[in-house]
Amino acid sequence: MSLKRVSAAFIFIDGFCIANPVQMVTFKKVFIQVYTPYSLKKGEQANIKLSIFNYNSDGSIRVSEFL
Repeated sequence: MSLKRVSAAFIFIDGFCIANPVQMVTFKKVFIQVYTPYSLKKGEQANIKLSIFNYNSDGSIRVSEFL
């Protein structure tokens, strides 16, 4: 969840208007966090971990990953 502050200005034929700023809360219902190693050498094997966060109210989602 993140908080955004949004403001806007409009230009019309007769003049202009500046809207009051509003705050909006944004939230991603589904996102993937990838854990990667800090560095790798050529030919070195490493584990790459994924966490899938699903905050959908119905709980159903189809996710495909390709590495």
